[in-house]
Amino acid sequence: MPKAAYVYPNIPRSLMGSGNPYIEHLKTALGSAGLLVDPLSYENAFADFVRNAWRAHLVVLNWMEDVPSKRSGLLQMAILVPYLAGLRLLGKRVVWIRHNRAPHQTERRGIKRAFSGYLGFVASRIVCHSRDALSGSKSVFRYHPSAATVVDEVSPGETDLLIWGSIAPYKGIREFLEYASGDARLSGLRIHVVGRCADPAYWEDLQRLKGPGMVLVNAFATPEELVRLFERSRCILFTYKRDSVSSSGVLIDSLAACRPIIGPDYGAFRDLARDTGFVYAYQNFNDIATLLNAAGPHYVLDRAKVQTFLAENSWHAFGVALAGPLGS
Repeated sequence: MPKAAYVYPNIPRSLMGSGNPYIEHLKTALGSAGLLVDPLSYENAFADFVRNAWRAHLVVLNWMEDVPSKRSGLLQMAILVPYLAGLRLLGKRVVWIRHNRAPHQTERRGIKRAFSGYLGFVASRIVCHSRDALSGSKSVFRYHPSAATVVDEVSPGETDLLIWGSIAPYKGIREFLEYASGDARLSGLRIHVVGRCADPAYWEDLQRLKGPGMVLVNAFATPEELVRLFERSRCILFTYKRDSVSSSGVLIDSLAACRPIIGPDYGAFRDLARDTGFVYAYQNFNDIATLLNAAGPHYVLDRAKVQTFLAENSWHAFGVALAGPLGS
């Protein structure tokens, strides 16, 4: 009989805050790799985990280090500490996917760091989507998987810099817009920011910083809209802050545009810059205009190289790896 896998948090995509499809993709990938995975999801991630994780051979943890900041989070953490130890005593394989080097939210950060240390101790393996997050012999690097498909080749259009994905303070968009307004090389560029912002006050700050060549859209782009944005954009920009960012699914999915990508010289951005040349890495915002000019107005990535990279780092490939060597 096939072995079972449990993925935490086993909740619907609608409850993932930014609508992140990571859990859905991961469950499907593990199923396609031959493991039994519950196709259903539940609204209470903690209760479902305690009730069902012990039944699985492979237990995959995502963002569990954020539990202390949740409602009744300290109580949940107090229960999870012995429960996770019990899973290891039962011979379960516990894989912690360390998405971020440090928590994005500041509340109870010290407790979350301590709990993260415990997760690293109890885990059989720690999977990191950037080399900067590696720590200790248990850690292994694997690029963030992607389900993206390379868009049709077209000439760059009316947008110079595209910033897309969920909009949150840790992504540094406000700081970039403040800087761009005072840099003559950037202030005249056509900058398009699109993504859902859950913080009204933060969105108002962005609106106040909007320049004449900027378009700000407070909504997630549909797959069809995203393709059109990719087709119209000269370059894709990431302004993430270095203190917490490690990897980004939006970064990997952006490769489908085959446009040059500019991002901070850190985490998966640095990995891609060094391994593939798909990313132009900057030390500070002052470098962005220089890198954009270096790419030129019509530069596109090697489509065959991008397609090969996306195939090697597909969700199915990640599921097979977790079902085999990464989860063993």
